Amino acid sequence: MNPIVEKEFALDERVYDLLLRGIKLGLKDFYDQKEKKAWPFIEYPTSKITFPWIRIVCINNAIDSLTKESPDLEITSEIKRIAGYEYILLTLEKENIKITISSVDKAGDLPEASEYRADLAAGNDRFNPQETLFEVIYDELLPKSLVVTYNGKKGPIPDFIRIGATTSEQNTWIYEMDLSTRTTKTTIEKKKDTSTKSNQDTQKSPIKLQVNVQRKEKDEVVPLTIKENAVAKKDIDEEIK
Repeated sequence: MNPIVEKEFALDERVYDLLLRGIKLGLKDFYDQKEKKAWPFIEYPTSKITFPWIRIVCINNAIDSLTKESPDLEITSEIKRIAGYEYILLTLEKENIKITISSVDKAGDLPEASEYRADLAAGNDRFNPQETLFEVIYDELLPKSLVVTYNGKKGPIPDFIRIGATTSEQNTWIYEMDLSTRTTKTTIEKKKDTSTKSNQDTQKSPIKLQVNVQRKEKDEVVPLTIKENAVAKKDIDEEIK
């Protein structure tokens, strides 16, 4: 890997930890509700469209909550919607980096091409070795863009979690690395802290999601409450390590 490119896209270890924990917590919430046959799994027991969408909502919600709990990281979290599709956009203010999340089938797969990701990745082209062979002037003020890929289709423990940067054409990786086996300082510190916390400190109030479900006659926004399990959070922190 080009050390210059690697340095340009490197993040604070605490950000890697946040992304890992957010994806695993979101998947844990999703599969817990599915196993309990909670709404909307009763209403749509065999849906191949609704389930992936709810899984995305759970992950987006978990990551969004973690960013709000970590103001020192200076990450802005936004839930965006395009043509009924929901995605989370993280902005790292200091680094001028945008981050999105994408489910893919295999490690190393590129995320499905989209117009919004093409726009976000425009700032990455100045680090593409193929492009830099030509005399092209790039806007240095354009933010860089990273995408986190994972496969959580088989259960609460994802097959992999990776992070990388694509070209604006989204046909190749400029930079990519595995996060699945990463051990972060934040995880170690949190594990030490949990031994001194009381049960009251670890209890969380339920997360409330707004889920748009297609009805026969109209779209209806229905509240979906997902309870966080403090013990599950601790287990997931240990799995990340």
